[in-house]
Amino acid sequence: MKATRVHHQKPARTIAGLLLVVLTATSLGACAAVSQASDTTCPEGGIRFGADSSGNPAELEDAYAAFGDALAEELGCAVGVRIFDSHAGEVEAVENGELEIARFSALGYAVAAERVAVTPVVTFGMPNGNLSGYTAGIWVPADSAVTTPAQLEGRTLALGAEGTTSGDLLPRGALADANLSPDQVRISYAGGGAAALDALRNDTAEAAVIDSRTLAAAVADGRFDPDVHRQIWESGVIPNDPIVLSPHVDEELAEAIVEALLDVPPEAIEQVAASAGVDPGGKLVGVDEVTYAEVVALVDSSGIGEEDV
Repeated sequence: MKATRVHHQKPARTIAGLLLVVLTATSLGACAAVSQASDTTCPEGGIRFGADSSGNPAELEDAYAAFGDALAEELGCAVGVRIFDSHAGEVEAVENGELEIARFSALGYAVAAERVAVTPVVTFGMPNGNLSGYTAGIWVPADSAVTTPAQLEGRTLALGAEGTTSGDLLPRGALADANLSPDQVRISYAGGGAAALDALRNDTAEAAVIDSRTLAAAVADGRFDPDVHRQIWESGVIPNDPIVLSPHVDEELAEAIVEALLDVPPEAIEQVAASAGVDPGGKLVGVDEVTYAEVVALVDSSGIGEEDV
């Protein structure tokens, strides 16, 4: 059963306030702001940074080691990284005050925020400095009679991984918007975006959900020809994975962490950004709760809970 969203009492800091401090300090030429703040705010034992284990754990460890080292240099404070094998474990660690910073997927953040008052502060940026994001799409063969999601009734639809934003939550929302119940469409979970794409390409599904990141990679390596397929639905832009602050972080440390995150050079987060589908990427960019409001609303209305992430 879906739990009612808890309206947490937010800490005194806000993302707008944190970024205002950063921008003000920069405009005044306060180059030593981070190091001066970290002299008084760095916790004993340093900063603890958590991430989930989606992808190759060994590669993630190397990627986050480079990211952690760069963040430590910017912050003037030791940074230790912990890779979690479950979403629930990472949320529990934040809740118990065992992490100062954590990275979640957009969906993972929306679910985590029901349990603990985490604050999204940055995500992965593009080389031009813009916020990165992606879309979900439903694709069919070009010669298919299907032109709208409503016409998928009685047809086979390959979704990605169960409980994911682009591969499950958003396309099921599109079916609901078309007044189709789950039992009116022959839905199968392929296990991921690439597998769903292959199901369409190999004619084992009449339609498939393909996110824009998976699509671009498949087109680039010749596995998918968009000229022989047609997109019948596309979601709005889904913001990429947020890095969040724990509610246990005090305001002074929060300001220093945000400033340091925004200053981490792109080459230090290249591998971590690639794991979020941002390749090539740029520096981290600021976000807040409003950035993820649509995903939060979808989680609230869809019945997605912690057991689904």
